[in-house]
Amino acid sequence: MRNYIWNTANPLKRLVAFCIDVMPVWILGIVISTWVFRINPSVNPLEGKEAVRAGQQAAAIISWSTLGIWIVYSTLAEASPWAGTWGKKIMGIRVRDLMGKRPTLLRAFVRNVTKILSIAPCCLGLLWASLSKNRRTWHELISGTAVVDR
Repeated sequence: MRNYIWNTANPLKRLVAFCIDVMPVWILGIVISTWVFRINPSVNPLEGKEAVRAGQQAAAIISWSTLGIWIVYSTLAEASPWAGTWGKKIMGIRVRDLMGKRPTLLRAFVRNVTKILSIAPCCLGLLWASLSKNRRTWHELISGTAVVDR
């Protein structure tokens, strides 16, 4: 059984791919949240405590909605024949399991849900890719995946 992680992608390429992906997903999260939940994310704090509370609730709904959209989008894209999101495709990188195959739907889901563990402690799990020999993040170590050059 041979590991396929020798060709891992440069962390800078991965960061650019993330930046390409994040804006449309964030905008979609705001649009869906305001449309489905009928919330207004722009609140004037001078309108009182109720307005501030409503603004905080709107921000929480948008954040959770965007996270959900991100997990679904990334999971489906990484398990697809592209083996990556639009940003990864543009940057010439893709997600693979340790045998060099595209991840299954379950593996891609685990990879994307566990990104929270890489991000939560001051992004240390993401920085790990720049510091470790095999350039894999914590969520990739957990899910048995790697981001590689095409």
